[in-house]
Amino acid sequence: MSDMVNNPPHYQRGGMEAIDVIENWGLGMHLGNALKYILRCGYKGGTVAHKIEDLRKALWYVNRATARVPLKRHFYDSGLALISAHDVICAFGLDGPLRHAVDAIQSRDLVWLSNQLSLEIKRLEAEVSPVLTTHPAFPEGGVTYSYYPEGKL
Repeated sequence: MSDMVNNPPHYQRGGMEAIDVIENWGLGMHLGNALKYILRCGYKGGTVAHKIEDLRKALWYVNRATARVPLKRHFYDSGLALISAHDVICAFGLDGPLRHAVDAIQSRDLVWLSNQLSLEIKRLEAEVSPVLTTHPAFPEGGVTYSYYPEGKL
């Protein structure tokens, strides 16, 4: 049985835990929480709706960080980190925009980070958008309905 207080499984992958990366990279409240939500995306809850919620939370923290340092795109040199972004990406099995988001967090590039999270949110939202179709009893049209693809929510 897993320890949900000290070692929650949704924050661990590939022998690495999110808190260790956050501490190693010297992330504060905003970027630390953004990284936490990115790394747990898809592992806590597991549905597309949960993924979207986690990424919206991450983006919320990025926006807060951006509001605190509006004139600085890069504001930290992470050259001393013992854990590389590549190691985190591999351990947590990230790809696409989430892979780029982790790179952006380590380099503190808030603009790129915000863009990558927004891209992934839009992609996931498109997965669960209702599908508009013609009712099978009326193939000529006229009666339409929408549904969510099975297993997506």
